[in-house]
Amino acid sequence: MPTLILRSLLVAVLLAGPDACAALGTATDPDDVPVAPAPTVPRFDFRNEDLVLLACSGALAVICKQIEDDEEMSEHLDRPYLESISDAGNLYGSGATLGGAAAAMMGLGRLAGDERLAATGDDLLRALVVAWIPVWSAKPILDVRRPNGGRYSFPSGHTATAFAAAPVFAHHGGRVLGVLAHGAAAATALGRMEDSKHHAADVLVGAAIGLIAGRLAVRARVARTAADRGDGFAVSAAPGGIACRLRF
Repeated sequence: MPTLILRSLLVAVLLAGPDACAALGTATDPDDVPVAPAPTVPRFDFRNEDLVLLACSGALAVICKQIEDDEEMSEHLDRPYLESISDAGNLYGSGATLGGAAAAMMGLGRLAGDERLAATGDDLLRALVVAWIPVWSAKPILDVRRPNGGRYSFPSGHTATAFAAAPVFAHHGGRVLGVLAHGAAAATALGRMEDSKHHAADVLVGAAIGLIAGRLAVRARVARTAADRGDGFAVSAAPGGIACRLRF
């Protein structure tokens, strides 16, 4: 059963990760970003594909919740060759680690006049904040017990944090860095389950929240590069549904 759950996690990462890297890893130079018509450029673009990603992760989470055995899962992941990966993932996915990295990149980039480094830090911080809002809103309301008996298990904050960083690094650093960032995020998800801190459902939904938050931050960067306009909110028709756009 743990193998089935791990395969579900791997499928989710393979479906979302490389696609995000391919789509976002190519726009690393502001001069290469196509300029959209000024009146319709969004700053914050929540798309139908984000809803699909969230729905799929939720469905997988429900399935995992019915079949998972937390103790068996932890034992399955507690292997010598996975120990260092899990430990590194737990450290990487910490809010202090990536939040500190975002602040450092912003500061160093501005001091050194490196606009790309500063922009990476700025987008990373935005992605983390966007991910943390739903995560820490849901935790106290749902109050799901962790496998080790602790509180506030669902969704996984570490996993959301790690996956929020992946699209940002893919956009600013290119596909190789994007693949590495998605791999580190997957290691975070495994580490949270190996340490009995989270259920598989927690990390699946956390990963979806993080990926969406990272993509939103990147879209906002592309929009700000294309046109510098005022704040505003708009809902418009899109293929298969609607698109909500909030500029910030």
